[in-house]
Amino acid sequence: ERVVVNLANSLVVKGYIVELIIIKFSDLYLNNISKKVKIVNLNCKRAIYSLFLLINYLKKNKPDVFISSLSHLNVISILARLLSGVKTKLIIVEHSLKIKLFQKFNFQNKILEILIYLTYPKADEIVGVSNGVAKNISMRTGIEFSKINTIYNPIYSENIILKSKQKTDHSWFEKDQPPVILSVGRLTEEKNFSLLIRAFSNVRQKINSRLIILGEGKLRKNLQDLINKLGLKSDVLLPGFVDNPYPYMNSASLYVISSNYEGFGNSLVEAMACGTPVVSTNCATGPSEILENGKWGKLVPINNIEEMTKAILGSLNEKNYPDVLMRAKDFNIEIKTQEYINIMFSK
Repeated sequence: ERVVVNLANSLVVKGYIVELIIIKFSDLYLNNISKKVKIVNLNCKRAIYSLFLLINYLKKNKPDVFISSLSHLNVISILARLLSGVKTKLIIVEHSLKIKLFQKFNFQNKILEILIYLTYPKADEIVGVSNGVAKNISMRTGIEFSKINTIYNPIYSENIILKSKQKTDHSWFEKDQPPVILSVGRLTEEKNFSLLIRAFSNVRQKINSRLIILGEGKLRKNLQDLINKLGLKSDVLLPGFVDNPYPYMNSASLYVISSNYEGFGNSLVEAMACGTPVVSTNCATGPSEILENGKWGKLVPINNIEEMTKAILGSLNEKNYPDVLMRAKDFNIEIKTQEYINIMFSK
């Protein structure tokens, strides 16, 4: 969502008229969207119900360019453009990585994969948010990899720096406190926070340190039970969702991603924008591209507690760490917006 918000805000600054179509209302759009962006709320309980409303919107407004994001919405957008008969240029953006290894292939997902195979070739332009995602789209649809654009997510802005300077009231970030390891994400299987907690348990035996995981999700109880079982209750916190995580990132000694897979890895770039050293699993996809195969932070095999422990210990003891802020600036919102503009108006 914040990627869409960043792109929309950046486009209006550059003088484009932008309308943001949403399936249902969210406070996110009030809090973060520019007042120059017109919000079109279709007010649908399910995405599939938006098809005919989207057809009517396209017929009535005939926008020059229509950008769609997320797999199921991309399928609906392609169908709407075809059925509307308008000549609007359609760009679809794929953020996710769908492989049988990672996805429960139930009937619904099988139908979606068939629809993706049939509809994606009908889009004018396809964007993958990493080279890995672009290759995955090519594999699933048969579209040549060379015909799929890779545009990394527009993440970095001076606004992150400003927000990171706000103070956190948490006592763990006061002077003379042990180093804090931070991670941010939904408490779900793919983020594999249990790996991070187990690795931290090993780290804690060597270095007096603490762990904070920001986010909410269905595995909260499981993770809290694991924390209690390992005797880490006084050193690990699950504060839930935090609207502004950047002061935490700025104050942390190390930022860690323990995921089994990522489409891109927005939070990795955000932590680097705050100047914080990073460690990530070498998961498919995203992190290895962001870190340029380990140039900007340590990469460890997925689901490997020993290697994660070693990487965290090594990073906490590191004296000369690379200038991760410099790398974060490569994902500047203005630069990435211009890359979108280039394909929006290409022939």
